[in-house]
Amino acid sequence: MRNKQLKKLFEESSHFFATRDQLTGLYNRLFFDEYYLAEVNRVLNFINNNPNEEERQFFAVSLLEIANLATINRQFGRATGDKVLKQLADNLNKLTFSRDIVSRYAGGKFAIIFINTNQSQEVKQKLEQIKAKLLAINNIDGRPLTLQLKLGSAFFEEDFIADDNFSLLAACEAQIK
Repeated sequence: MRNKQLKKLFEESSHFFATRDQLTGLYNRLFFDEYYLAEVNRVLNFINNNPNEEERQFFAVSLLEIANLATINRQFGRATGDKVLKQLADNLNKLTFSRDIVSRYAGGKFAIIFINTNQSQEVKQKLEQIKAKLLAINNIDGRPLTLQLKLGSAFFEEDFIADDNFSLLAACEAQIK
């Protein structure tokens, strides 16, 4: 009996760690990409099978990048850079809706999937709240610092290109360059 319990616990923890970023605890890039493609397929299937436009539930994607993370790491050390990443992750979790997917996309880049939204204005307002809160972070461990953030967002209804499942991410990337 004990071996079965341990096996189940191991399987659950293995799945958790396979889908999470070790530093921040957010979802990782692999999970994000899989979930993103599942959302694209969900919306496309819904559109193809339901002509009633009022019932459609789309989604939006945002990328947020700490533009000066390398400078922070050089100036204050990687431990401080890691604390910045953790603090951003905590804030992103608190500031997004529980239904949304927040992930550490790469290095100092975070990705958010805003689920079941037809309101681009709602998402834009949420992103402004997030940006204001994150820019208010002005010290770590008593060390003053200024974050430089880049933010890009794309909306399925407005920005999706039918032949390119990753067109929303490409639109976000183009905005933060």
